[in-house]
Amino acid sequence: MTVNPNNSSFAAIWEFSNGTTQINTFNSVEWKIAETISANGSAPSIAVNPTNNHVIAVWTDLSAGDANNTIKVSEFDGTTWPTPASISATITLPGSPRIAINSEGYGIITWNRLVDSDTVIEAVTSE
Repeated sequence: MTVNPNNSSFAAIWEFSNGTTQINTFNSVEWKIAETISANGSAPSIAVNPTNNHVIAVWTDLSAGDANNTIKVSEFDGTTWPTPASISATITLPGSPRIAINSEGYGIITWNRLVDSDTVIEAVTSE
């Protein structure tokens, strides 16, 4: 769950045991209807960009299976969740994506992946 520092809105994200990842937002008055953002996701994480109040979700997408998994991201503008974008190369066993955004709106997303027998941490940052 994440709380918007500018108002009393917040968002929650969760994953079902079948891999369905859903997200819901509260706009200070009411909950929207939960939306499915992935049919085969894992380890979702969310944050609010305080400069524009957008909610950003990140998760591991396991749709392709085996060595063809990716880290996906989607940004809620207050109205809709756009089609997710891949932010990693296709990788084996990616996991634990996390997102953080500072007060100026700059963000970082990190995750780990397996390379041979080593665990490697990767990251992307916003401009």
